[in-house]
Amino acid sequence: MFSVLIAYLLPLARAQLDEDSPSADTSHKTAIEQSVEYAALCRTCPYSICTHVYESTQRHNLTCWTQGDVIGDTDMWLRTTDGCYLAEYDLIEYEGDFSAELDYCGNIPLAVTQERATVRYLSECLWGYETGNEGIAYYGRDVDITVTCWAEGSEVIGDLYWYKTLDYCWVSGAGLWDKPGMYTPESVSRFAFHVPAHDSFFLPDVDRETLEWCGPPVSPRQNLTVEPLHTDGAKPTPLPPDEDEAEDEGGRGDLNLGLSRRWLSPGQVSEEDVGCYTCARWAGNETCDLVTTYKFNQTAVIQCAATWDAITIFTYTTDWCWMNGSQFWTEPWHHYNYPACSRFNVSGNMWRWS
Repeated sequence: MFSVLIAYLLPLARAQLDEDSPSADTSHKTAIEQSVEYAALCRTCPYSICTHVYESTQRHNLTCWTQGDVIGDTDMWLRTTDGCYLAEYDLIEYEGDFSAELDYCGNIPLAVTQERATVRYLSECLWGYETGNEGIAYYGRDVDITVTCWAEGSEVIGDLYWYKTLDYCWVSGAGLWDKPGMYTPESVSRFAFHVPAHDSFFLPDVDRETLEWCGPPVSPRQNLTVEPLHTDGAKPTPLPPDEDEAEDEGGRGDLNLGLSRRWLSPGQVSEEDVGCYTCARWAGNETCDLVTTYKFNQTAVIQCAATWDAITIFTYTTDWCWMNGSQFWTEPWHHYNYPACSRFNVSGNMWRWS
């Protein structure tokens, strides 16, 4: 009987010792509270192309970890109690080990809506929805792009909507031939997250697909490098050279720009029968062909600008021709904030001489 009792009690004693041993504790925390280092986007999935739920500088309760895009030097992302994901790189450095202390979220697939669009006018792709945001990429005429979501931002010739591309930047709908469809008020309930109420929505044609809302406005970007997601096989859009280096032959440089842009800016013509030409035309240069003629007070929409010298500025209009900036009522050098035409590779032959 005694040996039977020992055989019964010994496993219980060992189990109690194992339970009391710190090295044997493999339980995970339900959440870890942690702050972000700077304003960070909490995204719907752990990839930079995903839409964001909010931008925050607050503390977050992190519930599990997963892997996604490499941001900085790590591919770890943490899910918050709000159900969205923060890149580990955006968090203040944690003294512990998230992967050891939190549960694994599982493999989270990339889930974004995508639509094809074609560029109508020279389009500067910005970090955000405001015309004053930093330029990231530059799209030329009739370039096919892929857009993944929409947002409301700065109005550009009557269009408030901006679209995120696979270069992780936003283009104005004013510069596109076909404006992708967006969710109608009736379909907003399909969002996984709360969408602020809108007074009006762009109602898509019946044959257009829908796109998700990108999320609220974003702060200026941090100095990060993320490879663009080109699932359609297109090559990444390279960043152009610095303004100081963007010069035509003969030392004629493009307009030196600040961060504020007036891309696709309408201006009224101040003279009668103003010619718009295939290249910059002035006294001594008679080799440019006439494209169109603007009447007095007619509106011409400027896409970009370039300089001949420190004084003379030529503008490139939506009629795809060059016009002397001095022939507008409000001359371009009064605000110095048009994109440089060399960014779009349209100024190479503008200074054509006989």
